[in-house]
Amino acid sequence: MKKKLMTLLVSLALAAGLFGVLPASASKLADTINPNDSSAIHLAAVGDALIVEVNADPVITEPDYEYFELFNTTGSAIDLSNWEICDNSNGGTPAGCRHLPVGTTLGPGRRLVVSFSNAAAMATAYGCAASSLNVVQFSDGWFAGTSGANLANASDRLAVYDNTSPTRVRVDEVSYGTDTTWLNPAAPDVFNNSGQSLQRVGYGSLSFTDTNSSTDWASSTSLGNGNGTPCDVTLAVTLADFYAAQQGDAVLVTWETASELDNRGFNLYRGTSPDGWDRQLNSTLIPSQSQGNPNGFVYTWLDDVDLVPGTSYYYWLQDLDTSGALTMHGPVSVDY
Repeated sequence: MKKKLMTLLVSLALAAGLFGVLPASASKLADTINPNDSSAIHLAAVGDALIVEVNADPVITEPDYEYFELFNTTGSAIDLSNWEICDNSNGGTPAGCRHLPVGTTLGPGRRLVVSFSNAAAMATAYGCAASSLNVVQFSDGWFAGTSGANLANASDRLAVYDNTSPTRVRVDEVSYGTDTTWLNPAAPDVFNNSGQSLQRVGYGSLSFTDTNSSTDWASSTSLGNGNGTPCDVTLAVTLADFYAAQQGDAVLVTWETASELDNRGFNLYRGTSPDGWDRQLNSTLIPSQSQGNPNGFVYTWLDDVDLVPGTSYYYWLQDLDTSGALTMHGPVSVDY
């Protein structure tokens, strides 16, 4: 495999007109990352992740824009691939639960919005950039549409399970209103069609109270946080652009970041179907050039490996944050 040329261009946000080239040896600064290696990701125990916000009654369309948030309380990334979310459907049994998408991870000290719509729809509805939202949609429907299994305003419950064998662990739960299944007395019913959400005490400082009681919970407005919104839960990397274009006998893949507050680096993948990649293009992690920076960079990668004329190629970009969490972007495509 030929050595790849990766050119890093400093974005205009950092210094107008300033351009630089990253030496090929710079990729050796980072460790090789295997996206299938879960050695740094542990099985969950009770309390490893907390439900910290429930928004059952947004002022916009229900149930499509209802959501809740999970927070990782541990010092390791958690693989959420085998996690289930259950409400009172079918008595909260596994038959009434739905799964998070395979490959979903949550870094230590980070939050994740579990949504009943995708990030683009949530961003439009709540007025923020989809590229910045740390949002995951259920992989098998459930709350969307007319299924009836949505978050009730006056009384409902949610539980989060790690369904990884050999045991099924209920990691956290909350019940509110008149539902005393898991909290008795239940957390308050704060859903009055005003847009306020139910938040765990300490939400504003990310120092959450967890006594397994109703006193852990209050309305978002009473905590001084205004109405509930997913827009305050952001990714480590915010992409401003990501595209691929043929350049001679190669394909030039370009991505621009708007910010990289917690980014360690990137992996780049290619496939011939939008359903999934079949080749990782980088042998070692492509290191971030803007770690901890509220601004960004422009990165380019020249792909000339085993390209076949007349083929449509798809590219995925994966960022690795400093906590070990992986986030996939794309695909973008080009007809070669």
